[in-house]
Order: sequence, then structure tokens, then C-alpha cells
Amino acid sequence: MKKSLITFLIAITAIYSYAQESPFYISLYGGMGVDIAPGKYILRNDLITSNATGDSVVDLATMKEVDHNFGKGARLGVTLGTRLVKSVPGICFQVSVFKKFKSSLEFESYQNERHDANMTLFINQLYKEKYTASALFINPALVFRSETGKIRPYMKLGALIMFSTIDGEVTFSGSTNYPLTYPTFSAYQKFEYDTDPSLGVDFSLGTSLTLTDGLSAFGEIDFQYIKTWPTKRRIVEYTEQGVDKLSTLTVSQKETEFVDEYSTDWNEDPDLPSKDVKYSVTFNSLAINIGIMYNF
Repeated sequence: MKKSLITFLIAITAIYSYAQESPFYISLYGGMGVDIAPGKYILRNDLITSNATGDSVVDLATMKEVDHNFGKGARLGVTLGTRLVKSVPGICFQVSVFKKFKSSLEFESYQNERHDANMTLFINQLYKEKYTASALFINPALVFRSETGKIRPYMKLGALIMFSTIDGEVTFSGSTNYPLTYPTFSAYQKFEYDTDPSLGVDFSLGTSLTLTDGLSAFGEIDFQYIKTWPTKRRIVEYTEQGVDKLSTLTVSQKETEFVDEYSTDWNEDPDLPSKDVKYSVTFNSLAINIGIMYNF
């Protein structure tokens, strides 16, 4: 009994000593990020000019790349961490959970078509696209920090687990050079995307400033590299000339599944989702974060 009591006291002393040398800490922080290393999105912009070759007319078109990334925007997070190895004071392990608030991308593209036997009917089409995304991140990381002085620099290297939400909308308008016979046309579509959890990397350089015993302020520059692949798209709103037409669409028209590859079938089942090639959406960012940290 006496030996058990001594063993228990030694264990309590060891735990207390570890807690004294390896305190837990919690921090609250906010920041603002900008886009870096964006993905690319292809837009087609047709030209009004054309080349006439014999009986045929060939319209000229331009294709251009635009940046496609959702890294910019505000973020707010909380971190819980502890010293990892008692014998090496400067190594800590922490887990952060933070929210990246919504950011948007907007594009415009044009398309011109010729119709009828004499190729004299022009249809001019304008597409306005807007995409909005937000994400919740879990960020386990190792932190290497100085343990001496009032100002303590540190470096953080970690992983990112992202749960993202992406929405999109397209406004379409068309006009012709025969407005009495073929009047102007407009339509609107709103989409929702399904995405799987994604993995990425995170790297930060920062410094903390001791304010009082246990309380410090910190600032850091944070780099994040991560992307996701939408798995499905659904049309949730569809209007023509301002009139709701969603109920007129088939399942194949309303839903699209993104896959690695597929074969075109002109006799697709209208009661099944259509297929399209999977593509990536990036959330890469360079952010400045500031916050308050408290050591227990």
C-alpha cells in the first residue's frame, strides 16, 4: 500500500512537472488572405469579324485564360496546442480550426453564331458567370518557436483538411440582327456544387510578443496550398425571360456528375444525371494573421 502511494505521488509530481514545462495554450486569431498560385479557367470570346472563303464564312474566336482561385478573403480561427517534447522546449503541436469566409469570382464571355441558309442571321450571346466559395479548415501543425526573450519568432509547418462550399450562377442574354422576328432572350441559372474533403499544406512564419505572464500577442504570414474537385453540380434555380422554368428540366439537364472520363452517348437517359470531366478548384492563399495567445 505504501509503495503504491509513493508510486502515485511520483506520477502526480511527474505530470505536474510536465505541465509546468509543457503548458497548453489557446489562441484566437483573424486575418486576411490574397490569391496566389491560382488555377486557370478558359473563356471564349468570339469576334464580330469573319473570313469569307468561297461559299463559307468562318467566324474568328479567341480563347483566353483567367485566374480561378478562392484564396482571398477574411478568416477567423481558434488554436489549441501544447509542447510536444519535454526535453526540447521549442517544439509544439497544435490544431487550428478556422473559417474562410466567402469570396467571389466573376467572368464575362461572348459567343456569336450565324444561322439560316445564307448565313445572314447573327445571334450575339453574352454570358455572365459568378462563383462564390467558402471553407472550413482543420490545421494540425508542428510549431518551432523560441522560448526566450519577450519577442519570440516561430515557424509552423502543417497539413490542411478542407470542407468547402461552392455556388455558381450564370446570366445569359442574347440578341439578333432581326429583332422583330427573333426577339431578345434572357435566362438565369443558379448552381450548387458537392465537394469531397480535401488535403493540402500550410506554412507560416511569425513572432509573438509577451504582454503579461501567460498572455501574448502574435502576428504571422501564412501560406496555404490546397485544391478540391467538385463531384456534382445541381441547378437549383432556372428562369427564362424572368419566368420559373426549373420544373421543365429533366434530371439530366439539372444534375451533372464530374468523373475522370466518360463516353458520349446521344441517347442518354433523361432521368439520370449527365456526365462531365472532373476539374479542380484552388483555394491557395497568402495571408496575414494576428491574434492573442494564452498559456495555461
